[in-house]
Amino acid sequence: MKDKDVVFRRGKEQDMIYKPAKKLYKYYQICQFPRPDNHLYSIRRFVFDEACELKDVSTFDFKREEVKKFMKTLKLYQFRLCGTFDITTFPCPNEGDVQIMQSEILNVDRDIGIPY
Repeated sequence: MKDKDVVFRRGKEQDMIYKPAKKLYKYYQICQFPRPDNHLYSIRRFVFDEACELKDVSTFDFKREEVKKFMKTLKLYQFRLCGTFDITTFPCPNEGDVQIMQSEILNVDRDIGIPY
């Protein structure tokens, strides 16, 4: 049995085990400039769990219009614009970025414009 499981017992038999759904958090890095070879914008998606452990990394290429539309659906704490066309040269998000994304207090959306 894991440490975080809450066990309810009646006598010697186990009635219920409380296992809340695991939360996953997605964080995106978005290139500001298109790649010269295919003229598409790269987006890298990181998936973290509640313990800030990296679960998945994926990279996608999109047209400018698709990136603009996608960015409008995100909160400001869910992405970072990278001033490059090669997403692999930009470092992975640090633990501070992930904790801000997970915090209900710190992840307040600020009203600043998106440069697209």
